[in-house]
Amino acid sequence: MTAKLAALANQQIQDIWLYTERRWGEAQATEYVTGLFDFFETLPFEQHLWRAVPRSSLRGALYASYREHIVFFRHLSNDNLGILSVLHQRQDIPHDLNDINERFSK
Repeated sequence: MTAKLAALANQQIQDIWLYTERRWGEAQATEYVTGLFDFFETLPFEQHLWRAVPRSSLRGALYASYREHIVFFRHLSNDNLGILSVLHQRQDIPHDLNDINERFSK
């Protein structure tokens, strides 16, 4: 099982890197994003970290926390994980989940 990034998640990770680089430097940005990708690769084997997204229109979506971020994902038909979104824990998660649902329900 491997993790596949949706375009939205890919853009969010780029934004995370840019924000972290501006705030704490290139080395810290690289370390954080590298750790995030390592987390994606281990996530399929760490199912005890998975939680169902509660009362969300993202039916069947799951999430797991990585440091300051929440990773939203789904099982794909080929038994891979599809990374839908990576949101900072301080974001307006319910609002952002509605936006994510609109993107993926079209």
